[in-house]
Amino acid sequence: MITDILNYGLDLKEFTIYNFASQTAQSSAGALLQAGRDFKKLLKAGYIEAIPCNIPPRNPRQETFYFVTLEGAKYVNRKEDYKRKARKAISNVAHDSGTKDLALQFIKLGYKVQFEVPVGKYNEGTVKKTMRCDFLASKGQNQRFFVENEIKLHPNRTYNDKIKKYENIKLPKGSKVLIVWQDTDYNTYLRKQTIQEFNRPELYDYHFKRQNSTDKQERIKANNWIRDYKGWKECQRKFEGLLEYAKQIKPINQHKGKKYYKYRLTTFDNFFKINEAVWYAPNCNNKLSLNL
Repeated sequence: MITDILNYGLDLKEFTIYNFASQTAQSSAGALLQAGRDFKKLLKAGYIEAIPCNIPPRNPRQETFYFVTLEGAKYVNRKEDYKRKARKAISNVAHDSGTKDLALQFIKLGYKVQFEVPVGKYNEGTVKKTMRCDFLASKGQNQRFFVENEIKLHPNRTYNDKIKKYENIKLPKGSKVLIVWQDTDYNTYLRKQTIQEFNRPELYDYHFKRQNSTDKQERIKANNWIRDYKGWKECQRKFEGLLEYAKQIKPINQHKGKKYYKYRLTTFDNFFKINEAVWYAPNCNNKLSLNL
């Protein structure tokens, strides 16, 4: 696991402990246990280092980013990939952590990932500006995914600020734009174990009753779970609005009555299963796979 963190960390450039949460742990509490132990070893050895923020994080465990040091890069024979990180803006940590979650899944599937890649030019009034994606995931010449991790209060922002601009950019043949959407109230740091709990109605009743517990810690845990559940439900509801906006998108071509679109859309809670049928195309009611 230690060499995995160093190798993946160099690919990601910067990362949080949450990016390395176990997907096979039985509980959300256990998901970070091994990563926590490994991060302590790596910090002690001087193989990773925390990136200072412009403002001290309110939740250091969630919001602290790390980078692989020169010694860490040497340890896995990747000295040429070392790059020191000087400072981090606290306002970007949730978005950037989620972006690394997504990028890591593509890396594990054998894709090359490049961050902040120029996509093309778009007009803003009389000024031509460069559009950059959160990252480009590519495998060979025919598989290119321009990935956008969107955290917005309302889906119309994503449609107007991202999709409309992509509509005026000609992408390389075979490319797709992946829109991964979440509401501003959604908890980006939720891991697989908790997300899967949200699909079990009996657990909502269980946590709802725990809100009246005489144990203070039990009440706090229950309130946090209920809050995150409501944020998840609201995210799903607003995503339906994004799919409505997406109906305005024109297909890139049609063949034998079938329409083909360059967009695929999903919600961020699917970050750990991007290779499954969790994606929507515009004007399509069925969930699709990316065939990664």
